[in-house]
Amino acid sequence: MSDTNEAAPAQTQQPAEEPQPLVIPDVIERLPKPDKAAHDAELSKLDAAIKTLQTRSTEIRAELDAIKGGRGGYGEQIQAAKAVYG
Repeated sequence: MSDTNEAAPAQTQQPAEEPQPLVIPDVIERLPKPDKAAHDAELSKLDAAIKTLQTRSTEIRAELDAIKGGRGGYGEQIQAAKAVYG
């Protein structure tokens, strides 16, 4: 059990670094104004993409409604067949 003292390496302490003083400028630089034309161009691209997706969504809804509406058309024929044969 004499190995436990030898296995622990001696920790060397490093001196703490002194914090650098914070320099605050008298005048804060302003950011340049954003380019309105580039912003409007990006918005028009996004609007076009949204419109195409909305158009596709409307087409899908119309197809689903047609399928749902088409299912009910056979109800009367089935009821008539049940009345005759059932």
